[in-house]
Amino acid sequence: MAPPSSNFGILDGVTDYFVKYQSNNVIGTIDYAYHVQAARPENANPRTKESAIFSPVCLALAKAFGEAVDAPKTGKYPELHSKWIQCSTVPDFMAYDGNFQLKTQKRVFEAQTAVGELFRAAKAAFEQFGHLYDNLDLSKCELDADLLVTGHEEFEGIALGHWKDYRKKCTTMIRSDTDNEMEEDKKRRRPYTTIKTAGKTFESIRSESREAFDKAVEGDELVRNKLASAYYAVTYAKGGDSRRSYAFPWLVVGDVLLELKGTARRGDSSRPYVVSADMLRKLLS
Repeated sequence: MAPPSSNFGILDGVTDYFVKYQSNNVIGTIDYAYHVQAARPENANPRTKESAIFSPVCLALAKAFGEAVDAPKTGKYPELHSKWIQCSTVPDFMAYDGNFQLKTQKRVFEAQTAVGELFRAAKAAFEQFGHLYDNLDLSKCELDADLLVTGHEEFEGIALGHWKDYRKKCTTMIRSDTDNEMEEDKKRRRPYTTIKTAGKTFESIRSESREAFDKAVEGDELVRNKLASAYYAVTYAKGGDSRRSYAFPWLVVGDVLLELKGTARRGDSSRPYVVSADMLRKLLS
């Protein structure tokens, strides 16, 4: 990334360039202001029913964001009006942390947007059922009979071997490679590189696990269903063991398990997909 200044190569010029960049880096400020403005109902157009994202202030912020991203190359930084970035109030979905604890002293309003509706639904579910997961013990849960294909037991040995290999690769990724990359990222101030690298590594592990599954199946649909069922059975056989990866069968053969569930349900349309609160409490009691 070369400064556009003609003084490039002169220490003072380079220093001034990077100081200017740091002092004028407003990408985060614009991003925050945009989300607030896009959620404010007064920015929506009641006559045309256009969303707030098409309001003059949001369009101006979107343009300013693009200029801010290009600024290190162009040397042109956006001019921000105070009315654009004034955020004395914030939408509810931006006012709480991951545990739904209020994290701001600003006035909070309910965002009448899809994100706002989704946030309030999640918050309501957390307030109603969140405490039930504090002492979650899967050993008290029964395996779903719809996912237990007759004869899956003969494939549990293969399934367990695949699960151990998957778990070993995930553990290695977390304990070694990622730690080293995190240290390097801290030195180079690259906060998002580790997340992207870990994501790519994990996707590679998932793909390798699926390849192992397909190789064992060899195109036989009956074996495919039995082995997928065995994946599910061995993963949940010892519920409560925190070292077990309960997501393993769903990440690797989730499509097959959903097919099994769908096939079992076709003959009984009255069975609900959602677990009731009473059933959930029974499983956790």
